[in-house]
Amino acid sequence: MRLGKCLFLVSLSVLLSACGTSAETSLPEERVVEILDVSDLDSQKAEEIETTKNIYQRSFEEVFGTAAYETESTEPSETMPTETTEETTEPAPKNYRGCIYDANGIKLTYTDLNEGENPKRMFNDDFSVCFSNVISDDSKGLDSVYDEIMREDNNTDCTTGRSVQVTYDALVQRALYSYMSEIGMKGSIVVMRTDGSLMAEVSYPSYDANRYSYEYGYPSTLSNTDSPLMNKAEQTASPGSCFKMMSEIIADKNNITVLDDEGEWMGIHNWDWNKGGYPKEKRTLADAFRNSSNVYFAKVFEQLGEEKILEELSEMFNFVNDKLISCDFGGMRNTVFVENDGDLRRTGFGQANVKTSPVFLAALTREAIFGQMVKPFTLKAQVNSKDYTDVIEEGSQPYEVLAEYPLEYQANLLEGMKGVAQDLGAAVPDGYTLYCKTGTAEVGRGDYLYVSGCLLNDNDNTSESPIYDDYSNYAENGSYIIITQLQNPDAFGFSFASNTGYIYKRIMAIVTDTYSYDGEDPCPYSDETEEETDITQDPYEDDQDQREEETSEEQDDNSDEDQEDDTKES
Repeated sequence: MRLGKCLFLVSLSVLLSACGTSAETSLPEERVVEILDVSDLDSQKAEEIETTKNIYQRSFEEVFGTAAYETESTEPSETMPTETTEETTEPAPKNYRGCIYDANGIKLTYTDLNEGENPKRMFNDDFSVCFSNVISDDSKGLDSVYDEIMREDNNTDCTTGRSVQVTYDALVQRALYSYMSEIGMKGSIVVMRTDGSLMAEVSYPSYDANRYSYEYGYPSTLSNTDSPLMNKAEQTASPGSCFKMMSEIIADKNNITVLDDEGEWMGIHNWDWNKGGYPKEKRTLADAFRNSSNVYFAKVFEQLGEEKILEELSEMFNFVNDKLISCDFGGMRNTVFVENDGDLRRTGFGQANVKTSPVFLAALTREAIFGQMVKPFTLKAQVNSKDYTDVIEEGSQPYEVLAEYPLEYQANLLEGMKGVAQDLGAAVPDGYTLYCKTGTAEVGRGDYLYVSGCLLNDNDNTSESPIYDDYSNYAENGSYIIITQLQNPDAFGFSFASNTGYIYKRIMAIVTDTYSYDGEDPCPYSDETEEETDITQDPYEDDQDQREEETSEEQDDNSDEDQEDDTKES
């Protein structure tokens, strides 16, 4: 009995010292005794411990009363009458989350029910890395945003909630990520269709969500410097001269179409301020936009004043300081804060206290080309988890207008954006015309290089606001808004955004190409599934050598041009 006595004396001593002898001692909120598991002990020791537990229970009752310490086998005390209470209904347990399918019906992430009471949230191995920082819980992605929807009843007799189909094209997403990985392009790429649906939202570098959640030690291998868990496409930073799409419209609307441009003014420099040709007297708005004059637009903003500028940005472009634009994937937030006249002047070319995200730049570029800004969205439909073609509820509304500007000021802007595209020097796919604005932004830790472009289909029918049951026939008449953000230009030897022409060329080719998926369904959805489907085939692997060869040729073709000192920042 020595073991039992020791347990009793030690436990009782701790108990009495903790509670004292005061009659006012409050009852503990939780049991303070850990019941020992005696199943693995021999019968004699088990009997001793069980006896000690019974002694301890009686001692506990003497201090706190019977109600404070009950086990499943404890009978109610005679001094504690049993009360009859109404039976309470336990809330129904939440369903397991359903799947996320892409626009083509490819399953991107799912709940693996093979783990019994501890199901795992898993990614399709073929697309895990390229989508992890867009979808996973670890990145506060769509798995978190659509959590409640994916736990709603699936309208079938299973414990799995409904699934969602998103607007992303997983094949394009993976191809773009693979290209960024090949050339070491840190940053983001956003591709948006003209109805507002996001076709791709790529952030490099990323990580493997399957390994991050279930492989010990993997998270520590990820570098914090490049923030692989962050979705750079939705993070805000200075947009640089891409902001001038708004500045040009504001200048035109307020009839500031000619100004003297000294090249250097009030501490502000044009990209070519020391290359001769200045001062430029009576410089036109069109020429200032195409050649990206910082001085010109700084003068426009100073002339109009802070109140007028903020009013125009708000009314025509929904660009309001710290206002959340709610979207189905979260939201977009911009910064435009003016502390002094210097800030106001630098705001004219997207610097000072101006920040926005690549996703917002996609919405802004869409407005520049078509006159209306529509809300970006990713939720195509809520669907049956056992059959994604069975739509339970439609998703977000396409063509939801956020802002617009008077179309009488569109012609000059489009002419300027077409000229910038020509200066970019990127070969455009047949059947399309490219309009764009480039930007070199100072962000405090180096420069970010942007291209905000629209690849306009020669047969574009956006004015008819077509609704797509799926996007399989979008390429026939659809146009693409393509935003690139390069965060490590020094690795390429780039000084200006216009250096990135060959990169943008390849991205346009990927977006307008057609890919096929040969991978198997990673999780045929059934609560009775006993085995995971093994995914071993990478349908993109066969094209690896060809893509590397093409990339090498493109770099060779552009190497001389990329080193020119007189490259423009358009």
